[in-house]
Amino acid sequence: MALRADILEIARVLEEASRTKDMARFKPPSPIGEVAGVYAALMKVLPRQNDVPGHLGGVSFQPLYLINGLIVAAALPRPQRSILLEALAAGLLEFVSHFEALSAGEHAATADPAALARQPRYFAYVAAQLIECGLPVTGALATMKADCLDQDTAREITSWIQQGPSAMLESPLLSARERELWKGVFEHGRAAWPPLRDYLVAVHGLPFRPLPEA
Repeated sequence: MALRADILEIARVLEEASRTKDMARFKPPSPIGEVAGVYAALMKVLPRQNDVPGHLGGVSFQPLYLINGLIVAAALPRPQRSILLEALAAGLLEFVSHFEALSAGEHAATADPAALARQPRYFAYVAAQLIECGLPVTGALATMKADCLDQDTAREITSWIQQGPSAMLESPLLSARERELWKGVFEHGRAAWPPLRDYLVAVHGLPFRPLPEA
């Protein structure tokens, strides 16, 4: 189980890495614990890295939010990678309570109604920020499912993945406006993405980082 201190230290590592021009010379903030140290070691070899999970090994804190986010970051040019690393750090800080509950395990998480009430806002951040930075919609949905605090919601998101847009556009987990905006994305692709992104950011008050053009 990851402690809050571990999560906050990983955020510090990502923040420092986002400001580093030559990742091979990255120097982590000091002192940090063992879990954050594993992430710090990954930063030195992150560009064009094709085995992020392998480099994290058996580290105790590996939400798919970080796995998928870092896989995308590894493939980006430095300016875009810096934005994504900063955004990943911001997400850890903003949703630290969610990640603590996730690390504590399903039963502890579902016992806390407040954690479940905050979960849709975390999902909105995954969609808005990670899709903005290049994660496919299916990757964002897989991230939500893996980082979900309760089995009912996980099963609903699984149906979105398995059955496609029709299941998502009929889901009670989304508001009528969200279903309308997602429908636009499914029908028109990237051109319809900004309205959905901007809606999620505004409604949920997300700490969003726009991605600069390559």
